[in-house]
Amino acid sequence: MNQVFLWIGRLLVVSVLWTGNVAADALTPKPAPSRQLSGIFAPDPEGVWRTITRTDSTSDCIGDPVAPLCAVETHLACYQRRVRDYCRIAFGPTYDDSPDYYVEDPPYSYTSYRVIKTWLAGPEDLKPRPRIGLSRKQGDLMIDLIIRACWPKDIFDPAFCSTPDVPTTYTVRRFESGWAVVDIYVPWH
Repeated sequence: MNQVFLWIGRLLVVSVLWTGNVAADALTPKPAPSRQLSGIFAPDPEGVWRTITRTDSTSDCIGDPVAPLCAVETHLACYQRRVRDYCRIAFGPTYDDSPDYYVEDPPYSYTSYRVIKTWLAGPEDLKPRPRIGLSRKQGDLMIDLIIRACWPKDIFDPAFCSTPDVPTTYTVRRFESGWAVVDIYVPWH
């Protein structure tokens, strides 16, 4: 009889540990699906990072700019996946086929990013910046991202990501063909 109680106790402990892990995973915040985000949308929860690798992504719409973040993610994927056509799709009617639009990310790296702020461009956002021409218009959607370059454990031990302090600001606009990136502002350039 003691053996039966011992086995029942073991099964109970295993089931509690197993369901505890499932419950913990269910409570971990996940990014909202990109194609469902439009207008001014909420930033990603603290600690939540989206990713784009050479073959996988947390995005559900790379190459299909049906929502503002989809256009931004398509732009990031252009470089990460080395698919020039993604740049054409991301920039939509504003695309310029110059070589500056296509610079490859280092091999084996992946991109990790999170949305930290969205807003509509107002008069303050339209002021010219030194040495940088802006293509923004009042009412364009502005998206601030923290973008990190990351390397997996098989390249660097331990694996690590860069930690930029300032966001990259994407400006996106709705066109007949979908959303497109019309301006990218990287403060440290």
